[in-house]
Amino acid sequence: MFGQKIFKEDVRMDRVIDKLMKFLYKSQEDMSEEKYEIVKYGLEIILIKYLFFAAALIIGILMHSFWECLIFIIFLSTIRSKSGGYHADTRIRCFVQSMLTFVLALTILKLESIYKVIIIPLAILAFCSSIIIWVFAPIDTKNNPLSENEKRKFGIKSKIILCLEIVIAIVSYLIGFDEISCAIMLALITTSLLMLMGKKKNAGQKTA
Repeated sequence: MFGQKIFKEDVRMDRVIDKLMKFLYKSQEDMSEEKYEIVKYGLEIILIKYLFFAAALIIGILMHSFWECLIFIIFLSTIRSKSGGYHADTRIRCFVQSMLTFVLALTILKLESIYKVIIIPLAILAFCSSIIIWVFAPIDTKNNPLSENEKRKFGIKSKIILCLEIVIAIVSYLIGFDEISCAIMLALITTSLLMLMGKKKNAGQKTA
């Protein structure tokens, strides 16, 4: 039942995108089929990203953690864009899982502001996560495979971003901005978990 509902929601989004594309297509009669598909894909990505960003910020506002949410989104999206990893099979499932991730991250940040000792296990997990990102990034997917050259480039970029985020986390902690430091550590932990999930999913698809 839940799976059917998810499928229906995905179909509805497809219809919205198709209607927007029909409007664009009518206004651009010389648009080729190839260009049509490229524009449609770009439009879909933009809509999904803005929807996720807006929903995440609303969650941050409702939880009275707007700035913490914004910081977490920025650092997570930056490292994840180069590290890759798990992606849900449907847009709705991806949306639900992402929102749950934001709620959990903000809850941990709130708890850390009360119980400062939480930063110790966070630091340990972030350290382990950094090793995972350094060794395994990037993790591609079946729908978006990477060439060896792309893997090499993304691997270098992910290592550079990782180092920058670690430095920012350490400096933030030393100057008293624990929230920023913890948000970055949570971003690294989340990224490594998604990478491991993506690696497991890829292995399952190969054996299937």
